[in-house]
Amino acid sequence: MKSRLSAIILSALCSGIWARAQQTYTLEECVRIARSENKEILIRDKKMEEAMRTRLSTRGLFFPSVSATGTTALNSTKGNLLDIPSFDASLPVLGMDYPISFPGYQLDYKVGGIYYAGLSVQQPVFMGGKIASGYRMSKLGEEAAREQRLATESEVIFETCQAYFLLLKAQQLSEVAALGVESAEELYRSVSLACEKGMAHRSDLMKVEVARNELILARKRAENGVRLSQMNLCVRMGIPSSTISAVELSGNLMMPEDNLDIGQRPEYRMLDKQVALGREKVVSARSEVLPQLGVQGSYGYLRGLQVGGERVLDGGSFTLLVNLKIPIWTSGHASNKIAAAKASLAHNELERQHMIDMMRLEQTQAQGDYEEALLEHELSKSALALSEENWSMAQKRYEAGAETMAELLRTRTQWQKAQEEEVEARCGVLLSILRYRKTGGRLASLFEPLYL
Repeated sequence: MKSRLSAIILSALCSGIWARAQQTYTLEECVRIARSENKEILIRDKKMEEAMRTRLSTRGLFFPSVSATGTTALNSTKGNLLDIPSFDASLPVLGMDYPISFPGYQLDYKVGGIYYAGLSVQQPVFMGGKIASGYRMSKLGEEAAREQRLATESEVIFETCQAYFLLLKAQQLSEVAALGVESAEELYRSVSLACEKGMAHRSDLMKVEVARNELILARKRAENGVRLSQMNLCVRMGIPSSTISAVELSGNLMMPEDNLDIGQRPEYRMLDKQVALGREKVVSARSEVLPQLGVQGSYGYLRGLQVGGERVLDGGSFTLLVNLKIPIWTSGHASNKIAAAKASLAHNELERQHMIDMMRLEQTQAQGDYEEALLEHELSKSALALSEENWSMAQKRYEAGAETMAELLRTRTQWQKAQEEEVEARCGVLLSILRYRKTGGRLASLFEPLYL
């Protein structure tokens, strides 16, 4: 008894936690969460930071670099450089010898400890344009990283919205399947009652039971589709699975009134950056054959080495160095490097033109898909209205004995199929608008506002 009570209490608590954990989201909320939680966007944020730091690092090459050095050495070497012994001699002057005594002289040395400290300043004056070109390339890299981040965000928004609409469709299909099962249950009870009164055949009841079982299976499949769509949306948003219970449409998705321009797409601007980067690579390759000039100034202090008891090295000195490098012959290395950079630039330009053509084709196709989806939706609504009327008439004819059970079930299947097709067509319109706005770079403006 206690175990059953504990199980009931635990089940109630879990149900409460599940109810609190799951929420109903609007499209705006889903996109807002995806923008802040999706891992791909977070990765692009770090890439942007990396590109910014690279640009700042490259900018530092324009300015002088200062470095300090310090060196110490200990050496036990010692000895003498000059050793003159003492001696006595006589110096004849005016026929007389005067004695002279010469003392000895020694010049000792000792290495001991030698200490050096210096400060050096280096300034590139002209590097053939390599530094300036490198800085411009780093700026282009930062701009390209920003565009890549926008492109990733646009793709995440598209995938989130697509998953959202697919979940919305799955929910509506599940509702249609549930209504179908309720209708089949009602029909089964009606035919069962008629069989008991002898007004219907047993075979009619069996046909209704088979149709009801098929609808129950379809409802189960629809419920599984809802769960999978929920997980798919959670993955796109970057949040734990089973967080979303349902979604709701807060407005009507509108097509943009003006014609969309592919120039607004981040991918288009990235192609421009890629071509500009190719031009800078040509400039950087040309710097290999241009003169390079640099200036270096240094100040150093040296202390050490004793000779004759006196310290010989003890003072500072200033040095100015001017370095000029003029390339004369590189065995084809520089010329081939320039040619390779030019070939890469031509490749980037051709790829840019090809991708622009593909973007225009994609936009034209998306516009055609929208027109087809709109027409399909109108036709599906008309077909649904006709199938509902046909189903109502078939029920009346069956009750009057002018319709067979097989024909009644066929009419009911057509009505069920018309409902599903209307839901599919309605979701198709939303997805086609989504794709069309993406091809024109107007997907982010979905929420500025797209829902009206």
